Amino acid sequence: MTEQDQPSACKYLYAIIPTPGPETFTSPGINGPQNAVHTLTFGRLAAVVSDSPQIEYDNTRRNMMAHTRVLEEVMQTSVLLPVRFGTVASTPEIITDRLLTPRYDEFSHLLEQVRDRVELGLKAFWQEGIVFKEIIDENPDIRKRRDALQKRPLDRSHAERRTPAPWPGHRTDSDPQASCG
Repeated sequence: MTEQDQPSACKYLYAIIPTPGPETFTSPGINGPQNAVHTLTFGRLAAVVSDSPQIEYDNTRRNMMAHTRVLEEVMQTSVLLPVRFGTVASTPEIITDRLLTPRYDEFSHLLEQVRDRVELGLKAFWQEGIVFKEIIDENPDIRKRRDALQKRPLDRSHAERRTPAPWPGHRTDSDPQASCG
């Protein structure tokens, strides 16, 4: 048997689900139907995976849709914790030893928290001019800066027009007291 004939040891991850649950799924994996989607069980948890001949995946529509279709099928029968697109483990043991074992209690708790819940998406549309007018109307400092810039010639104020004005409480990278914590 050549190396190419051997089954892939790499596993593409889609989600974490509780057990018992389905062990196989009909949706084709990210590499097509030749790499069946199945579970890798560890105690009361299972990772939804498929064999993967590669470690990295491009963010193409085709790949993203394959990932999403698997999640949608799994959601028909189980609560799940989705795994980020493009997550691949080089061996099944990495999934159990480095993901499921150390985070077993956390994943079990999270699965209980999302049980009987639904995810909703919200798409918002806004009219840019109205939003900017409200910002200017409510912020005298921004209004003053806008008015001052409008009085200056474009060629002499171009750089300032492209640089956002600081807002109240804003700190710059050069501010020694700026931090993320």
